[in-house]
Amino acid sequence: MPQFAYKAKDTQGQLVTGLLEAESSANVIARLQTMGYFPMTVIDSREGGAAAAAAAASADAHTKHKRVKINDMASFNRQLADLLSSGIPLVKGLSVIQNQTTNPTLRMIITQITQDV
Repeated sequence: MPQFAYKAKDTQGQLVTGLLEAESSANVIARLQTMGYFPMTVIDSREGGAAAAAAAASADAHTKHKRVKINDMASFNRQLADLLSSGIPLVKGLSVIQNQTTNPTLRMIITQITQDV
């Protein structure tokens, strides 16, 4: 059974890292959530190399930024809802909001969401 390296946050926001054996990364994520953790990255240890380093660097970058203010989140949600209800595709809507966002932390998060979608 493959091993997966993970980075997660506990309920107090502390970073937790470790290895778990599981059939897939989805199983690791489910186990981490059951344990009360918020998974940030899960990497198959067989992949290693550049993919693992890139994912770890991305997770570290997220932990170094400030939190997004509630007003910025509310504005983002309102804008995205309006764009989607008018028939704009999700990726295009995220791109539009990303270009208009002045908060650098929120812009980085929207960029990551767009790439993930």
